[in-house]
Amino acid sequence: MYDVGDLEAIKKYNSITLDKDGVITFFEEKPKNPASTLTGIALYYFPADVVEMINTYIAEGNNPDQPGRFIQWLYPRVPVRTWRVPGRWFDIGSKETLEEADRIFGK
Repeated sequence: MYDVGDLEAIKKYNSITLDKDGVITFFEEKPKNPASTLTGIALYYFPADVVEMINTYIAEGNNPDQPGRFIQWLYPRVPVRTWRVPGRWFDIGSKETLEEADRIFGK
């Protein structure tokens, strides 16, 4: 989980809300009206019982190409715990953000 810090920027990602223990209480992919600047980045650890649930998710016809869609499906079924990523995070999904990360980390 990472705090993007900007409600407009979060619209490109997903927006999550958490309980006091860091468990996801709401997850919305590409929100139009986000309530939180927290995002779940694609850095996941799944225990074996959750890995088995991926087959159910796919069999139900859900999107197999976006991992966030699986989390959105999963959190109402089982507790999904979060970990705050320390430091700075870059979404390198576009040429521009990849070039920005390269400029910063290439020094």
